[in-house]
Amino acid sequence: MQNDRALLDQDGPSEISALRSLAAAVADSVPAYERAAREGEELYRPIFLTRSKERKEMVNELHARILALGGVTEAETDDPHGFATSMNRTLDANASVIDSVVKNEAKLRSVFVAAIDQHTGDTETLLRTHLFALERSEEELRRLLHETGAPPHL
Repeated sequence: MQNDRALLDQDGPSEISALRSLAAAVADSVPAYERAAREGEELYRPIFLTRSKERKEMVNELHARILALGGVTEAETDDPHGFATSMNRTLDANASVIDSVVKNEAKLRSVFVAAIDQHTGDTETLLRTHLFALERSEEELRRLLHETGAPPHL
């Protein structure tokens, strides 16, 4: 997506800047999953809590990469591009909780896809690993969406 690429390019091609933005976007999905666990069906609570934990681990790994590149990590909520703050808002009252979380995963995945194209080496490997986890999560959530019979708003 064009906007996803712009997210990564606004401050120039800085690898550290891009990683900070990705870390902020992933960090923002943590409270979205926690909210989904609170507001969603009891049956899916363990799935949402597991995803929240996985996202925290992703943030830690992205921060570790930033430090390895000589950068300084910023607060989890620091997102100069504004992408992350939009994710938590998409837990929409008009859509099912699962549908909202699927939308968040799709947005996050598209940002990682755009980022992979701009990086090589260890950073690319890390981003591909996280992309695979995001794709797996999105697939599982889409399956749950289908099983619940909730109409997708995608």
